[in-house]
Amino acid sequence: MYKAWFIICALCSSEAFNPLKCQEKPQEKHCLIEWMVRDRWPHTVRYVYDWVTRKCFEIRWSDHCPDVPVPTTSNNFPSEDECLDQCSGWN
Repeated sequence: MYKAWFIICALCSSEAFNPLKCQEKPQEKHCLIEWMVRDRWPHTVRYVYDWVTRKCFEIRWSDHCPDVPVPTTSNNFPSEDECLDQCSGWN
C-alpha cells in the first residue's frame, strides 16, 4: 500500500490536486456565509468534501472573497460533481 501511494504521489505535479487537502476544511473562515444570514450577503454556492462522512456538502462562499484565486489544491469546489471526482476516490 505504501509503495502504491508513493508512486501515485511521485507522479503528481505541483499543480495536481493533493489528496490530503480533502481532509481539510477551507481556511478562509471570513469567506464562509452562515445559513442564517445567507439572504443578507451575496454569495456563491460551493462544495467541500467531508472526510468523515465521505460526502460533499454545500457551503456559501462570500462574493467579497475571490473566486478564481481559490487554489486548485484547496478543498473548495464549484460543483458537487467536481468535489466527488477529486476527493471520493481517495477513501
